[in-house]
Amino acid sequence: MRERAARVVADREQRFEAMMDSLKSDDNMRVKAAGIIRQAEHDQMKKKFDLYQTWDNQVMRRVDAHLMEFMTDDPPEHEEGWRKELRKSDCPLKQAVRDFHGEDQFHREASSLLQDTAMDEIAEVGLAEHVRRRDHHASLVKNRDHSRPTLPVEMWAQQHHYASRFGYFAQGSERAEHGELGFRSARRQGVDAHLPDERDGVPLAGKSKHRHERNLLGALTGTTAKYGESYRHKASHGPGSAAPLQDHYTYEKGTAIVDHEFPIGKRCYPHMKNF
Repeated sequence: MRERAARVVADREQRFEAMMDSLKSDDNMRVKAAGIIRQAEHDQMKKKFDLYQTWDNQVMRRVDAHLMEFMTDDPPEHEEGWRKELRKSDCPLKQAVRDFHGEDQFHREASSLLQDTAMDEIAEVGLAEHVRRRDHHASLVKNRDHSRPTLPVEMWAQQHHYASRFGYFAQGSERAEHGELGFRSARRQGVDAHLPDERDGVPLAGKSKHRHERNLLGALTGTTAKYGESYRHKASHGPGSAAPLQDHYTYEKGTAIVDHEFPIGKRCYPHMKNF
């Protein structure tokens, strides 16, 4: 037993020495790997810093100069030859987008020249007309919008904002949707604006019903068509939010609630069944 215990200790010491030797032999490799990782991180940080510096000099500096003209009476002076106008090509963050649009435009123009339909069109309308149509199509593609329209910063002032179509008109439309007076529109807006006229005494056809209610107008009632069915059941403590009235703790249960939810089924007569 003593000899076996001694052999176990010797084997353990031998394994420990082997592990230490393997760590020492791989130390040079780990140092090289750590150096490569540190260099990659440094290059990545330098790339981000250079990109920010380029954006700050090309874009932010011109934006600041443009805003200072509206905010102060004595804007700062700039060095001679500095361009104050901000162009689309100044932003370094959009370089990949600009390259893609350039390649797409080249591919479109090359395809229009190489296709057989171009030769047919030249033979039909002539070379000059074909060139004019191609230039017109290229100008339309070049000048089309690539983002949503936004209100310029210099139009954010109250007097300019209200004078635009995003100001008083939009606020008046919103008030009209909530039933407030003082605004006219060619569209039907407000609460119960789409209810049919039954003053002649003739009931409207196509109404819905369930076990406990009749003559329901559905989406024509109130603002249900705009906000949805869930809006009618909105409560302060949470239930009735979004689809379909998701709430796992305070919603009502029972046969009456189910009868309200589902329409009346077809009436069956058990004694008239054919067995």
